Amino acid sequence: MTRVEFLTELDQRLSTLSKEQADEYLVYYAEMLADRMEDGMSEEEAVASLESAAVIANRILGTVYTTPAKKKTEGRWFSVTALAICAIAVVSICALIGLSFPFSGSVHTDIPVAEEVIPPPAVDYGYETQTFDTNGMHTLAISWTSGSIHFEFWDDDCIGVYETSGASMFCTAHDGSLYIEYDGTTPQSGTGDLVIMLPYQFLQSQLDELLISVASADVFLYDSIARNLTLTTVSGMAEIYGVFDTVNITTTSGDITLDGSMSDVSIDTISGYVNLSCSGPLHTLNVDTVSADIMILLPPELGFDLEFSSVSGTLTAAGLGIYDAKDIDCSYGSRDADLRIDSISGYVYLEQG
Repeated sequence: MTRVEFLTELDQRLSTLSKEQADEYLVYYAEMLADRMEDGMSEEEAVASLESAAVIANRILGTVYTTPAKKKTEGRWFSVTALAICAIAVVSICALIGLSFPFSGSVHTDIPVAEEVIPPPAVDYGYETQTFDTNGMHTLAISWTSGSIHFEFWDDDCIGVYETSGASMFCTAHDGSLYIEYDGTTPQSGTGDLVIMLPYQFLQSQLDELLISVASADVFLYDSIARNLTLTTVSGMAEIYGVFDTVNITTTSGDITLDGSMSDVSIDTISGYVNLSCSGPLHTLNVDTVSADIMILLPPELGFDLEFSSVSGTLTAAGLGIYDAKDIDCSYGSRDADLRIDSISGYVYLEQG
């Protein structure tokens, strides 16, 4: 049995609960499956390691309806407590080894209004800057824990890196790659704000790969510096603008804003909110979400094949005459792009313009 099949059956068996209550349990079990798959299980093995949807639903309904006065509170306590424990464990692991993987969330029901984003001015925290030669450099890999990551530009022809705590950063450069990461051997807890100063020629997307892995750090990138972007975050927010060939984003509960020209995009999220605005020649878009709400804005002339499936979430594309749809497989225009969106309980809004 696949994850979607398991969660679909569980959702059907919890139909006597309110949507909000049922979604809390769906998110909890979706995260549990994601956790076990991160540990090396296949999708089918992860599902098989759980009790059946029938057994789980009977236990949930028995707990909820034997204490009517505490029905809503207990459901939330169960979900929130489990998520809190998981979040603490994830952040702790990330702080030690710089890894991250899916987990938690919120629900938005209003279609967001796009606002002009003005990049913040360059920041100088007055800390010692490490510099690195850019000759032959093709990859920038960043692994960070908390605080924030800012990309800025200067007149120098090298890369400069500094951070506010002044002690928790460890940088190495070899084989055309620059690695910037949290140094877990330092005595202080947490990390400061990381600032990466780039030569102006990097505005021409000089790098092949930009790899960012964070726990709760926020990421701010307002210009094109790499052709391919991979972002992995647990709970940090990200604002990213630029021109990319490929974009791969994996997040647990972080809010993501992605705006620019891009060819191939993949987004995998548990919860949070994703705002994707694509102005370029999109070829493929693959979205997998548990409960995240997602706003997708496509170029007005783009034709595409659209495949959308959901357990309890919906897709609305007013310009195409689609409202609160659960399952769609259709084509529009010249079919230049292939769009595939899978949602458990999140809302997806698709617009062109």
